[in-house]
Amino acid sequence: MKKILLLFAVSLFAFDVTYELNNGWNMISLPCIPEGENLSDILPFVPPAYSYNPETMGYTALEGLPEPTEGLWLLVDGDTTVTIGCTTHWPSEPEPVVVDTNYFLAVRPPIAGLSALFCATDSGFLMASLFSGPDTSTASSDNGGIVYMNTNGVPVWGKRLSTGRIDELIGLSDGGFFIAGEASGTSGGTCIMRLDRDGGLVWAKTFASSTVSGGLTACQLGDGGIILAQGTFLMKIDLSGDIVWSKNMTNEIMALEGKSDDTFFASFVSASTTSGSAAIIADMNSVGTAMLSRNYYSDEYIDFNLFAVGPDSTFYVIGQGGSTTLDVSIILLAVNPAMTINWSRAIVIEDIWDAAIEDIDFDSEGNIVLAGSRETDPLLISLDAEGELLWAQTYIGELIGPDDPESAFFLHAGEEGLNVFGTKRYCSMDNYALSFKTESDGTNCLSMEADVVVEDAVLGLSSESISSTPETITTSDLDVTITDMEVGRIDFCR
Repeated sequence: MKKILLLFAVSLFAFDVTYELNNGWNMISLPCIPEGENLSDILPFVPPAYSYNPETMGYTALEGLPEPTEGLWLLVDGDTTVTIGCTTHWPSEPEPVVVDTNYFLAVRPPIAGLSALFCATDSGFLMASLFSGPDTSTASSDNGGIVYMNTNGVPVWGKRLSTGRIDELIGLSDGGFFIAGEASGTSGGTCIMRLDRDGGLVWAKTFASSTVSGGLTACQLGDGGIILAQGTFLMKIDLSGDIVWSKNMTNEIMALEGKSDDTFFASFVSASTTSGSAAIIADMNSVGTAMLSRNYYSDEYIDFNLFAVGPDSTFYVIGQGGSTTLDVSIILLAVNPAMTINWSRAIVIEDIWDAAIEDIDFDSEGNIVLAGSRETDPLLISLDAEGELLWAQTYIGELIGPDDPESAFFLHAGEEGLNVFGTKRYCSMDNYALSFKTESDGTNCLSMEADVVVEDAVLGLSSESISSTPETITTSDLDVTITDMEVGRIDFCR
């Protein structure tokens, strides 16, 4: 009996807390009153330590000790184990209500920037990026990589590929993935890969041409084939990675959307001029020839850069531009399957110059959701199917700004809310993927209304002739190695 009482007294009034800290940033909290008044009294070292200040919505250097249950960020140089002696537990308080959780997706090594994302509603999310190598002074030490997360945003596995940056990934009908990006960090060329549902390599091929350059986009067709576009270059490959046909188009390809057969839609953007650029939508046949195409243009300086097909088969085209004021205008164009304009809207983000829309999706009710950034904060805008504003929210996320080359922003509108993904530079050092989930109406996750005005816009419509020339491209097998990569999650409740 005495022995039991003694152990209970020791565990209640005097005990040790041990932390296994990894190289880099670690977040801890103290579940007890430590034996000391400053951080230097309880740690054998004094690393940079920060706590979050909800009033300033920023991180401040810690002085003294953190408050009970307060998160504490530590930057540790090398893996280490720390044991803190405690005199008693913190006084018990009612458990706070947490409306939502934001988190960084931590990857070792850190990411350079989120570059592609595929959302599978029934299983999870696959994100791709360029990951810094052990020698960050040379580009050749950087490799592409992928991280798979479940529907709760918890990392399941991470893979590092012996390739360069990954710029496009799509899900395949068999549950696997198709990836396109740089063949390597220095030698150039384009790499295409097919992976199984667990990230295992099925095949990898590479091709190079002086006419092939620019951004990558892809889609799978109903017959199983894959359409891949890079700049003005367009080709179809089969599931073995062999080229079925290839050609060079007159205009740069912006996005692709496969149909249930062997045909597809493609959106193009014309060359930029002093008055902006035009968006072109084309109905392409099985060999990549445009059967019907239309040119949509604005008299204002607008660059069209996003294209999506809605649940009712309506095409949505997004253009962005600015004026002499500090307001940012976004043009949203709704086009019916006959390729005539249903409506067009100008979305004005007031008093802001540094803003961008980078993704579009549709919620369970068919409403349009636009995602991007307002300065360094995530921005979501929702409109109904007629283009009327429903709500606009910004979130305290401190993302990499839209003018940063590593900036990328992705959105998935699921049945239970909106999943948001971006890139965050923490304390001006390593980059992490920042992701969070909101309600379908954009609430929670420390949001506030954004100053957004929606008004009618005037766009022109004309016929467009899309021409192409045959392009002979050959692929060769590429030796790609895939290794497991450590992934984790750094949670912080706000």
